[in-house]
Amino acid sequence: MITKTKHSREWRILLNPAFCGEIIRNAIKEYEKHDEKGLSFTLVFFILPLILHPDTYNKIQNRRQGQFFGWLDKQFLFNIDLDERIKLLKKVTLESISFLAFFNAIKITNGKIQTVDFDLYDDSQKYKPYMQKYQDKAIQVGRWLGQSPSLSTLYFMLGVRP
Repeated sequence: MITKTKHSREWRILLNPAFCGEIIRNAIKEYEKHDEKGLSFTLVFFILPLILHPDTYNKIQNRRQGQFFGWLDKQFLFNIDLDERIKLLKKVTLESISFLAFFNAIKITNGKIQTVDFDLYDDSQKYKPYMQKYQDKAIQVGRWLGQSPSLSTLYFMLGVRP
């Protein structure tokens, strides 16, 4: 049950399907530069736990250089219970995917998620500066996932069991 506190209000705003969907969509869009078939459906569950966790968010550097596994090794990500974060954000991720699919911003085919050309409403421009910092992190995570050799290697390196 969510109590009415400043923290819970902040989390309700942060975890809304439109906001989280835009983070996911940006990561998938970057991933598609490496694999035009789209992001494996199972990988979508890594995006929000990596980006929305405050400590991890602060450690994601927005740069084209560097490999995901080197970053993981430096950040000791295994000590932060990523699998628990994935479980906690599973419902939010599914709601965000549903939101994106409802508005035809993504399509899901053969277990892969692809982006579709999609324009946000003009009213969304007032949120652009706030969204930009999350968008940059989403692009970096999408790039890292796209550069990774295989799904099984990603699971192993992230310490998550399918």
